[in-house]
Amino acid sequence: MNIRIKSTSFFLIIIPAMLLVSCDKDNSESDDLDRLAQMKREIIDMIGEPTCGDSTDCRIIGFGAKPCGGYWEYLVYSIADLDTTLLIQKVNQYNEFNETLNRRYGWESDCMVTPVPEIECIDGVCTAVY
Repeated sequence: MNIRIKSTSFFLIIIPAMLLVSCDKDNSESDDLDRLAQMKREIIDMIGEPTCGDSTDCRIIGFGAKPCGGYWEYLVYSIADLDTTLLIQKVNQYNEFNETLNRRYGWESDCMVTPVPEIECIDGVCTAVY
């Protein structure tokens, strides 16, 4: 009789604990996706509208890390009114975190190369031209 009670107690403790561990993994991926999205919002907000006097004010930077390699996209920014050192640092942190998540969760993607756009100053705004 004692053995049955201990077995039942054991399962009453172990099963919920296993469910909690399983939920933590899901929450962790969800939390990581939220963090990645927050990092992207900060970078996009930092860039704002990339105003320019001419095309020499305009730059691009590779953004995101595809699991197969390369960037997901290129962001256009202006050096006219931006702390480019801080931007580059934030984008590098984002890219490294994205790469970590690719490995951690086994994410996959197409292996197509994202085209690098030309950039021009059009009507006072740095613009990607494909």
